[in-house]
Amino acid sequence: MLIYFLNLLLIILASPYLYFVIRKLRRTIPSLPNAQDLLGKTTGYDEALSLLLLGESAIAGVGVGSNHDALAGHISKKLSKQCQLNVSWEILAHTGYHAEQVLDILLPQLRSYHYDIILIQLAANDAFRLNFPNRYKTSIEKIIHHLRAKYPEAIILFINNPPVRDMAFPAIVQFVLGNIMDQYAKVLHDLAAKDKKVFFIDDKVRLKDWRRRFPDRKFEDFFSDGVHPSAFTFSVWAEDICDYMMNSKIINVKKPVNK
Repeated sequence: MLIYFLNLLLIILASPYLYFVIRKLRRTIPSLPNAQDLLGKTTGYDEALSLLLLGESAIAGVGVGSNHDALAGHISKKLSKQCQLNVSWEILAHTGYHAEQVLDILLPQLRSYHYDIILIQLAANDAFRLNFPNRYKTSIEKIIHHLRAKYPEAIILFINNPPVRDMAFPAIVQFVLGNIMDQYAKVLHDLAAKDKKVFFIDDKVRLKDWRRRFPDRKFEDFFSDGVHPSAFTFSVWAEDICDYMMNSKIINVKKPVNK
């Protein structure tokens, strides 16, 4: 709580500067399109698993040309191989959208379909708007309620958020946005603790950890433009997400496959 109020104080004191810098950043960040392929599946097995991916630019595949090279494609391929399942996926996401826009614009577009798991990544654009955690929490609670009413049996998994502190932003922007994202993470952690079918991957994505795992990779290998993930980053991120899903027993593996 102390960190939250100190961060709030910093935002208030630096608000004119932050408003100017963040507004300028939002204009200068490359406006890359959403990847256009919104459906996909793997084949070759008898049993099946369906995924819905919901959220902002990271879910929309911004930074790569196809969602087969983004989170949806990599997660489905890895789960299919590990679990020996046909995995179908669908994306409902848009670059630049914050939680209220997802609630008001995207959720009404949901199909009457069965999804086993719903993966959500939604925080970066709320942080850019400097939305307070309580406002973010209200929107996320409404999103969960909407999804639970429409898909009562689905597992809802909030994946970990992009590494804002590693992006090509001024230091004060990295600091403030990073702290806001930490508060959003606490919101998601608390909400997940209240519902046995809601999960949150609270392990932070840290570029320094990934660079230790892949010492031959350069900094620019992890970003397509300094902000959005590269295909390589999507692959690594997807592997960590799949590991969490397996270790948390979100998916029960009947026939494990050695890596």
